Amino acid sequence: MTPAMVRWQKARLEAAGLDWHAHPEWPVLRLADGGGVYQPVPDTGSTGVFFLRHGPGAELDGYVAALGDALTRTRVLQDEDALVGGRPGRMVEVALETAAHGVYHAQEDGGPVDETVPPTSTRIHVVGATSPGGAPVLVGYRVPADVPSAIEKLLRDMVSQVSFS
Repeated sequence: MTPAMVRWQKARLEAAGLDWHAHPEWPVLRLADGGGVYQPVPDTGSTGVFFLRHGPGAELDGYVAALGDALTRTRVLQDEDALVGGRPGRMVEVALETAAHGVYHAQEDGGPVDETVPPTSTRIHVVGATSPGGAPVLVGYRVPADVPSAIEKLLRDMVSQVSFS
């Protein structure tokens, strides 16, 4: 489905003064910490999500720095000036590569099962800015590296349509 074919639904994140066009077929869910909302993206496994974050935990550098871990290598693909709702900000695109690794879990009879989790490749596109009230804001999406171009086009359009009111 191309962006022109979507009947966008206007949505608002009141606490941040953000307006965006939500995809009408994807649920809008609130983050447990109250610091934003997200929309799971179908046809991307459990990886794909569009998100809006605001407040103290929404600083771009801190967000990007927290992406890697012992199994996940991060690589910055792009880092450039950008706009969020006409306000100056910065866009960062990051590749996440998680190595194959073993995990243990219990069987129904209580015995352990050793399983290998395959490697994964994920991309995150995030734009950080400051709201008119001075709070940090993040707008972006996370998708598998092999996401279909039509889905990525929809997500880029969603990021570009975010505005402050």
